[in-house]
Amino acid sequence: MASYDTKDIRNIALMGHGSEGKTTLMEALLFAAGITDRQGKVEDGSTVTDYDPEEIKRHISISAAIAPIDWKQKMLNIIDVPGYFDFIGEMMGPLRVVETAAILVNAVGGVAVGTEKAWYYATKNDVGKMFIVNQMDREHADFQKTVDQLREMFGSSVVPILLPIGSGADFTGVVNVLENKAYACEKKNSKEIPMPDGMAGVIEKALEEITEAAAGADDDLMMKYLEGETLTHEEILEGFKAGMFSGQITPVLPCSALTGVGVLKLLDVMADFLPSPKRELYKGFDPKAEKEIERPCKSDEPFSALVYKTIADPFVGKLSLFKVMSGTLTPSTPVYNATAEKNEKTSGIYVLRGKKQISTQQLNAGDMGALSKLQYTNTGDTLCDQANPIVYPKIAFPAPCISKAIFAAKQGEDDKVFSGLARLQEEDPSIQVEKNAETSETLLSGQGDLHLEVIRNKLATKFGAKAELQDP
Repeated sequence: MASYDTKDIRNIALMGHGSEGKTTLMEALLFAAGITDRQGKVEDGSTVTDYDPEEIKRHISISAAIAPIDWKQKMLNIIDVPGYFDFIGEMMGPLRVVETAAILVNAVGGVAVGTEKAWYYATKNDVGKMFIVNQMDREHADFQKTVDQLREMFGSSVVPILLPIGSGADFTGVVNVLENKAYACEKKNSKEIPMPDGMAGVIEKALEEITEAAAGADDDLMMKYLEGETLTHEEILEGFKAGMFSGQITPVLPCSALTGVGVLKLLDVMADFLPSPKRELYKGFDPKAEKEIERPCKSDEPFSALVYKTIADPFVGKLSLFKVMSGTLTPSTPVYNATAEKNEKTSGIYVLRGKKQISTQQLNAGDMGALSKLQYTNTGDTLCDQANPIVYPKIAFPAPCISKAIFAAKQGEDDKVFSGLARLQEEDPSIQVEKNAETSETLLSGQGDLHLEVIRNKLATKFGAKAELQDP
């Protein structure tokens, strides 16, 4: 896979309430961009990012999975994040390595609890936000009502950048407010059409909101705006991009992941307007000088990377997923784990798309990849140049809220169960395994009953270790 300059990279976490259509939208994006030949379905177990047997069986996302998309000479690294609260730990790693959280909202049901949680955690991690109003093809879909809800809950930073043409079965296209152009959309095609009748007032209002938000993101533009001067198209665009980077603007876009209407224009917005990691300045700790330091996200800086997720596979071995925070990584780059204070041997650099591993020769600052079979590295560790060490803050995972006693289903298989649990802990640091001193039971703790049940099933399918759960 080709390497991309930092300015051409977009790192995006696809978030929202459970069953709002995140994985279906991921499939629609991959299909529209020509990455896949057909759009997979969650019900058929044929999606790129839901490939684990538990995900296929339950028709829900359990693990965060990345699927890069090359679009308009930009690299869109999109991470499909589970929406169910039992798997909230899977949200924490991606939010440390993306610049934008794309939060899905249902066009019929509107704002849900998962919408609020996604906004809260994205804000906490200083990540920019955008809203995607999905399922516009459904009966009773109401874009304006959803936008009003979002503005009421999250403030005036919320501004529609695309407007729907029609709704329900009549949702056929979108209007780009910034371009003042209308498009008829299908899964893989979109063509410019005359502006629909009766939309002039809605478009004018949306442009006014965008102009005000863009002016608010830049002091010079704000002065000009308050003095009654008209902002040029270029000034509005510049202010909009600055507002996206600072988190002062939250654009809203309509689409239907199922029919594909609006999906191509969503890709365009991601490529054209979302912030790249170029302006990022990452804070870390210098273990040599024992002081805080900052590292700009530039390819000419010393190499450093943060491991945001681990995949434990009994056949493939351990995969460490990371973001290059600074510098450049090639197969000849020496890799030092500053957290464990150990040198690591690397056997090849990969870019992951779901479970598919694509070999690559270079990753520049801001890009994401994977290294296999690292001996000492765990989720949250910092990899870097030993001569210029830095340790980034560890990823904070939620404390467990439920515990069950776990034991081997068959006598003599205790070691098999507990070695499997140790591997799964590498993959999911939001679970804990500990021996209770009073009862001598081993307790498995996690985020909920479903979470623990999935761990038990993964033990059986991944490591052939059958376990039982019961109340402690």
